Amino acid sequence: MSGTPTDTELLFWDATTRQLYIDLTPAEHHSLDEAALAKLLADSNYADLMPLTEQWTAALSTLQQRNNAKSHEPYRLTLAEAQDGQCQLTLSDDQMQLHAQLIAPKGGRPAQLADLLRQLQAMNIRHGLIRSNIAQLFLPPPAAPARPLIARGQAPIDGNDAQHQRLVPLAHERLLQPQSKDDSRVDLRDLGEPIIVHQGQHLMRKQPASAGQNGYDLHGKVLLAQPGQDLPLRPGNGTELSVDDPDLLIASQTGQPTATEHGMSVEPLMTLAQVDTRSGHIRYEGSVLITGSVTEGMQVSAGGDITVYGLVEGGRLKAGGDITINQGALGRQRPDGNLTCQLIADGDIHLRYCQYAQLKAKRSIHIAHQCLHSHLHSEDQIHIGAEHSNKGDLIGGLTQANKGLFVVTLGARSGAETQIKLGQSITAIKRQLEQAQHTLTDRQAQHQRLILKLNQHYSSKNAPIKAKLQCAITQCEQQLQVSQQQQEHYAQQIAENQKNAPLHIRLALLPRVNIELGGIKYTNQHERGPSRLSVVDDKLHIVPLSERAMATTSIVAS
Repeated sequence: MSGTPTDTELLFWDATTRQLYIDLTPAEHHSLDEAALAKLLADSNYADLMPLTEQWTAALSTLQQRNNAKSHEPYRLTLAEAQDGQCQLTLSDDQMQLHAQLIAPKGGRPAQLADLLRQLQAMNIRHGLIRSNIAQLFLPPPAAPARPLIARGQAPIDGNDAQHQRLVPLAHERLLQPQSKDDSRVDLRDLGEPIIVHQGQHLMRKQPASAGQNGYDLHGKVLLAQPGQDLPLRPGNGTELSVDDPDLLIASQTGQPTATEHGMSVEPLMTLAQVDTRSGHIRYEGSVLITGSVTEGMQVSAGGDITVYGLVEGGRLKAGGDITINQGALGRQRPDGNLTCQLIADGDIHLRYCQYAQLKAKRSIHIAHQCLHSHLHSEDQIHIGAEHSNKGDLIGGLTQANKGLFVVTLGARSGAETQIKLGQSITAIKRQLEQAQHTLTDRQAQHQRLILKLNQHYSSKNAPIKAKLQCAITQCEQQLQVSQQQQEHYAQQIAENQKNAPLHIRLALLPRVNIELGGIKYTNQHERGPSRLSVVDDKLHIVPLSERAMATTSIVAS
């Protein structure tokens, strides 16, 4: 046969083992190779079987060895076998998704639904089966999808945090909104009546936190939902929780409503036509409404809100709540650099414009139109420009905010430089992180010294010394854990503060703007369009926001 079998009568099919064999004689077939075996199988009636090629190499080597040993004993080689179709299942790492793929049979029967069900049982897949996709899997091609998702777990749905829904407007929401006349026109001089609530009036409702909905993976393991966080509703001055509804805050006296951190307060309202030399300085425990203006050198101090319908010109306002000015705040710069007009609020500050004014708020500052050569400081955010408006210039002065600045146009093409400092708390946290790193290094060294000392006394019979050292090591390890947690906490705080202290410019970033963002300094010397500046991994990123600009510029402070 010249080493190549051509007679398919040499093939033998065993229905019990479902395998195809070939009997070879060493003397006749010792030079046989795998290609010849493959051709013989392809030309036979068993071409649809699965070739067992991994066995051919060893079998042909054995045949060669027997020929060299002059053996005449026939050798039976397993050529191929019948394989049934299979369902190949792929389970995701999180045990939440299962994909299936049918593997065609090789001389055997196709995979059936019963085969799939047995596999699912063996894999302990008990939940989330998608019956419609399973049915499509066994459709004849090409109708059957290639690799359908046949099971999907249910991810947990975290609960919603509690929220406070305010039921009455505040002064700054009512102000800056001229009243409509009967003929649908607007009277710019009519700013409406002051906002007054009365005893028993509903002020705020708490929407309780929800528990969320647990999920499950494909094995039936319960995935716990994170419940929403509670936000207590805390009564302030002149308010109380309703006896009939503990989630409802009501007024216990008549006055002006003021927002607090976790609720509201109602302050008695003093109404004045004007604050000038005739009225004198004003000091009041409640809220103050001034329907006119505050003139040069006058002071107004209130425990609640201060609302001014007119202008604050060189005056000083200090409020335990919000400060709202319908017009603006104008001052001048003294020879020592201080500004004559000062607004200080424990809440928010709202006004249309300011010039040579100092504004300091524990919460946010909102300036509708323009800010010139002023000093702004907010422990939260600063917004220059109303929403959907192209008015909102910030020129000159110093602006500081912990949680971001949002402005329409920043800087000027000529004139004074504009100073911006955002995320000032990051610098303090960095110092705390540096101190925590030094403490951690010192405690690690102390721990190593104690371990070394204990090893030196390992063979010592002085039990008290060993016990004392072991106690010191345990205490040091606890301190090490605290230091590591502090370091991680400060690093996380820095990352979060950098992320949450962006500079967002809606229209134009002009030259002569000095920016310090999270300790990273940058001076803008070019005119740019809409941009967003933020710090990522201690690098200042300037991202153009216009539709045409797609690239991101990364600037590393020197």
